[in-house]
Amino acid sequence: MTDSSLELRKCKTCGNEKPLVDNFRLFTNSHGTYWTGDCHQCLYKKKKAWNIARPKDIAAIVNAKDNARRRNLRKTNVAEIRAKDAAYRKANPEKFKIHTAAYLIRNRERLARLREENREQINAKTAARARIRYRRDPKKACLKIKLRNGRKRATQAEPITPKHIIDLFKKQRGSCAICKTKLKAGYHIDHIMPLAKGGAHVLQNLQLTCPFCNLQKNNQDPLTYMQRRGFLL
Repeated sequence: MTDSSLELRKCKTCGNEKPLVDNFRLFTNSHGTYWTGDCHQCLYKKKKAWNIARPKDIAAIVNAKDNARRRNLRKTNVAEIRAKDAAYRKANPEKFKIHTAAYLIRNRERLARLREENREQINAKTAARARIRYRRDPKKACLKIKLRNGRKRATQAEPITPKHIIDLFKKQRGSCAICKTKLKAGYHIDHIMPLAKGGAHVLQNLQLTCPFCNLQKNNQDPLTYMQRRGFLL
C-alpha cells in the first residue's frame, strides 16, 4: 500500500507533477471517490476565468443562494424576525408607509396575478382572521364592518378608525346627539347628511345616536327630521 502523501500526480492543464494530497482535491459522488485532474492553482484560474466570462450567471447564483439563506433564516427565526419587524414599524411609521406604497406600486401586476390565482385561499384566510377578531372583541369588529360599509356606499370617504369614534363619544359626553339620552345601552353611528342623499363618509358628517333616533331618522334630511321631532322651528 503506497503512502498518498508522497505520491505524485501530473496536472492535466499545466502538465507539472505535484504531490497528490497537497495539490489536488478529493471528490466523492454517486460514481465513487476520485482525485481531480487539475491542481489547485489551475482550478482557481479556470474558476476565475469562468466568473469573468459569465457575470450574469454568477449574479443569479449568488442571488439564489442569498435568497435561500434568507428564507431559511426566516423559517428558523420567525418569532424573532416578527418582533424586529413590529418594532421597526412602530419606530418608523412614515418610512414603513412609504416603503409599503412603493412596493405595492412596483409589484402591482404581480400581486394582482397572485391574488387572482390564490383567491380561494386568501378569502379563507381573511374569513379566519375576521372570526378571530370577532371572538376577541365583538363590538370593535362590528364597528369596523359598519365603517367599511359606510366607505363603500359613500361618494366621498376618508379613513375612519375606532379611535375616531371613541374620541367622538367623549366629545358628545356619552350622550345621543339628537335626544341627549345617555348611550349606556349602546349607540349607532349615524351620518348627519345621509349617504343616500349624497352625504360624505367623513368625520365631520358623523354623529353617535341612540338606536331609536337613528332608526327613526333613517335617510331623512337632518333639518327635516329635527323639525319633525320639535328640536327646530
